[in-house]
Amino acid sequence: MPQLSASERRVAEAVLADPRVVRESTITELAGMSASAASTVARFCQRLGFDGYRQFRAAVIAALGYDDARLGEFDLGEGEIDAGDAPEEIAAKIAFQEVRAIQATMAALDLDATARAAAALGGARRIVLYGAGSSSLTAQDLCQKLARIGRPAVAETDVHLALSRAALLDADSVLVGVSSRGETRETLDVLRAARRAPTGSPRRRPACAPGASGWPTARRPPPCSPSRRCSGPCGSIRTPM
Repeated sequence: MPQLSASERRVAEAVLADPRVVRESTITELAGMSASAASTVARFCQRLGFDGYRQFRAAVIAALGYDDARLGEFDLGEGEIDAGDAPEEIAAKIAFQEVRAIQATMAALDLDATARAAAALGGARRIVLYGAGSSSLTAQDLCQKLARIGRPAVAETDVHLALSRAALLDADSVLVGVSSRGETRETLDVLRAARRAPTGSPRRRPACAPGASGWPTARRPPPCSPSRRCSGPCGSIRTPM
């Protein structure tokens, strides 16, 4: 939540801690719970793309109702795994969370950007993938899936090796950077190194895959595939993880 002010961050933390408070609270009540003003709550809602608290509250209520329905399908009272859960409860909760993550990804996916990224990967002679920390697992998984369809790639987990590969990209190469929030310094550095490669060409372009929050304005990587939420010279394939 780096783009939010301190008071707006308190509102976000209150909502994330228990989204049901939005369903049960007026704007004034939510402001009181988050030690902020009603005007701050309104700005927070507008920053998320809503006209105001009423529209934001309706969206949260709809999302909660959808989750409640999915919990019913899996015969669950709630979706968080507890230490005392039986194996069958744990399995059902994992299945519920997986389905919810896939549906969230579909809702956020920019299909035009995805098609452009797929075309770039399909025409690339060399594909380099990089992700730091847990994002490296996503990069390695994509590497394995590309190999299965005849598109060999290399997934680097060491930033120094990734920077070396990025600096040597040619006109027929594509670099994919994976970041859950789009703020990982190492991933941004690798993408910038790819853009600065001396053998630059319109065909050699990094592709980025940040999460739902998009790339922060002040730290955007080089131009890539545009997304719904990323304006300006950069874009992204948004992949909630």
